[in-house]
Amino acid sequence: MELKPLHEKLLKLLAQPAGYSTKEIKGHSTEEVGRATQDLKRWNKAFSGSRGHRTVRYFGSPELAKAWEGSAKTRTSSTTDERARWSAADAPRTTERTKYTFGPQPPRNARILHSNTYSQF
Repeated sequence: MELKPLHEKLLKLLAQPAGYSTKEIKGHSTEEVGRATQDLKRWNKAFSGSRGHRTVRYFGSPELAKAWEGSAKTRTSSTTDERARWSAADAPRTTERTKYTFGPQPPRNARILHSNTYSQF
């Protein structure tokens, strides 16, 4: 286990509760930092916490890494009744907020592949 100056710099950052991310290290390329971080992980000095496939931080203990992962905000997606999924076979649902927009009928020679307004197309 040969420690280089970059390893020592990373070990100091690992001692902090916030850990570090490879893009935060100035003066070294991300490849150098990545190789040194992999060395530290192999020596069980660094532990990674990830919040997705692109967001990774390294910590000095697995507990700090797990705590950082757990503090991530979870994304939620909700579909309201107004934006519920629909099928063409479903009956239309109208509310007091339903708006009807009428445009001019397209010319007879127009090439229309699909229209949900005019049934003859």
